[in-house]
Amino acid sequence: NKVYTGSAITQTPTVKVNGKTLTNGTDYTVSYSNNTNVGTATMTITGKGNYTGTVSKTFSITAASIANAEVSGISNKTYTGSAITQTPAVKVNGKTLTNGTDYTVAYSNNTNVGTATVTITGKGNYTGTITRTFTITKPTAVDPEIVFQVGSASGAPGATVTVPVSLTKNSGMAGFTLDVQYDHNLLAFTGAAAASGLGGNFTTNGDLINWYGNDNIQMTGVIFNLSFTVNGNADTGTASVGLVMHNGIPNVVNEDSENVPTAFEAGAVSIISYIPGDVTGDGIVTIADVVKVNRHVIGKIQLGSNDLLAADVTGDNIVTIADVVKINRFVIGKITTLAAAQT
Repeated sequence: NKVYTGSAITQTPTVKVNGKTLTNGTDYTVSYSNNTNVGTATMTITGKGNYTGTVSKTFSITAASIANAEVSGISNKTYTGSAITQTPAVKVNGKTLTNGTDYTVAYSNNTNVGTATVTITGKGNYTGTITRTFTITKPTAVDPEIVFQVGSASGAPGATVTVPVSLTKNSGMAGFTLDVQYDHNLLAFTGAAAASGLGGNFTTNGDLINWYGNDNIQMTGVIFNLSFTVNGNADTGTASVGLVMHNGIPNVVNEDSENVPTAFEAGAVSIISYIPGDVTGDGIVTIADVVKVNRHVIGKIQLGSNDLLAADVTGDNIVTIADVVKINRFVIGKITTLAAAQT
């Protein structure tokens, strides 16, 4: 029996008739069938010259081991968030094997940072296994060229709140596709609106926000606003609001369609038990609230503890004429939101 070599395998038979050793080529010839790949090979001896007739013998060709194979093409990789594979080159006795025909490749621990394992298993004419490892390293930190900063807002259960999103750093961008992240148990996302000056094409679809323009923009400040409804059964507390790349894929690009290093800073919605500015308790903010807060400031009345929180729209933990002015500006439409007290 022989081990697979990749070439046709022959034998050197000794042929005797009545004790006489015959000569190959003079007294007989030897031919073969199925004598290359793993399996059963047949050797046929045919008489020649003074001899006639045939005799057949079989022998087995067994799979060659890849245990000592030469493996190249495996290198360390940087974390991508997806399973990482390699393209190994496998050689046995100088012959390059074919993936899928001569061997298969399997992986373990090949997604996260750490040590991944490649297992190469012989197939067909090859048997055995061989393993190699490679390292998945953390990606090199890149200073962001664009920073999205999600702002804050406050509202009582059932209220609609607006959370601004600003660019605090912008080297130039021409498009983005982002997902809004928030606690669905506390908030319901109701949409987004582009700020004046953004231009381009701004759309939403569920929790997805998409925008693109014709050229780079380098504006900073508020670029769009997120709208949420505070769930009616939400307890007081804080609900985080953030932005991430859609499907985890870099999706902030410049006018040359190149990905731009981007960072996101999360914001929050404070869920409160009162409506900022509403000290009359009627669920809306009107001139009646302006009058009542002013009467507290000048000492005519004393607001209760919950009303003090509602009146402190400047967030400085004290109710002064500044709060009166701000609530009045809200009533006459000069501003569109009132902040909650910083408790």
